Amino acid sequence: MSNTLYQISYVAIDDGEYAVSKCMGDGKNVIISAEYNGRKVTAIGIGAFQNYKLRTVDIPSSIATIAAFAFENCKLVSIWIPKSVKKIAEKAFYGCDELKIIRYEGTKKQWDAIHKANDWDCDVGTHIKIEYEVLHNPDKLKYVPINDENEYEVSGFIDPQSTEFSLPAHHKGKKVTAIGELIAEDCCKLKSVIIPGGITKIGGILFDNCPYLTDISIPSSATHIERLKFYECPALKSIAIPNGVKKIGVVFDNCPYLTEISIPSSATHIERLKFYECPALKSIAIPNGVKKIGAVFDNCRSLTGVTIPPSVTAIGELEFNDCPVLPKIDIPSSVTAIDELVFRNCMFKTVTIPRRVEWIGLISLCTCRRLMTINIPTQTIIGETANEIANWGFARPSAIERY
Repeated sequence: MSNTLYQISYVAIDDGEYAVSKCMGDGKNVIISAEYNGRKVTAIGIGAFQNYKLRTVDIPSSIATIAAFAFENCKLVSIWIPKSVKKIAEKAFYGCDELKIIRYEGTKKQWDAIHKANDWDCDVGTHIKIEYEVLHNPDKLKYVPINDENEYEVSGFIDPQSTEFSLPAHHKGKKVTAIGELIAEDCCKLKSVIIPGGITKIGGILFDNCPYLTDISIPSSATHIERLKFYECPALKSIAIPNGVKKIGVVFDNCPYLTEISIPSSATHIERLKFYECPALKSIAIPNGVKKIGAVFDNCRSLTGVTIPPSVTAIGELEFNDCPVLPKIDIPSSVTAIDELVFRNCMFKTVTIPRRVEWIGLISLCTCRRLMTINIPTQTIIGETANEIANWGFARPSAIERY
């Protein structure tokens, strides 16, 4: 099977059937064809996915054999195995340290009847849970009962072939109110994702290499977003966090056209606000009411303003790397503690730490060639300075001043 992200090679075996022989490319979610050249594909060959960064694999019901080292050193977290499989050879899942669940289509009796080499799992099996009589779910979603089994939490993978994805609002007649971990990897056709009303907690959503993703709809019912990450999503220009969300963790990595993120006034804790390789981002304002933030801006070359409100009392991490047009950063006088303060290749002339700051866990300043002074209160305790202290690259060597 050919794909823009991966290519599977097949080799002829006995009786005119075929086996998977090799997978090449960058795709992390792979679909194995049931037929090749008009003949059945009945085996996954020796080392077919060896050392491949596989996250999910769709195994067809034609497969009878999983050969030795078939999935060696893959990044599988779970795998669905059809009841057509009759043999699993030695070390088929060797090095799959993240593999936690095998979902088997057949019964426990059928699973026990499979001819399995003694070391088919090569010690990984001590950590693997086997689930029986699991029908193939193309959306790869799993529902876990919560709140006295009156509601459901959903986790899983979005089908890589999807163009639009709408998360179900109900499962077996009960509401879906939480997302555990929802992953969209190598979804090269995906344009929009709709999260239904009723979802209150988002544990984690990852969009990895979704080049056409332009829209994600987060409902107003959401109150906690612990991890929302966008990696290599070049079509994404903006995202709105709805009012009502109190806790936020958002990461944008290599989103070149992202210009805006709207943070609601309801937010009180921003655990993660990270921007890597977001050259179109110009400014961001943290709303008043936020008490604690952690923020990283890395290679945001158009960034001209970051507003931290006077409601903030604690900064977990504040880092600016390669933000050449950001003229200054004002830390409000309300702040009493800073875990990490990092400036690299920035154009500030002066930085002042407010008098109420009792301690700074780490200071790292490197190649800030216009920086003349960093003013730190006399009583402020500095826990550690980075190794670059001898090569800070200040405009003058006596840049740190106590006041």
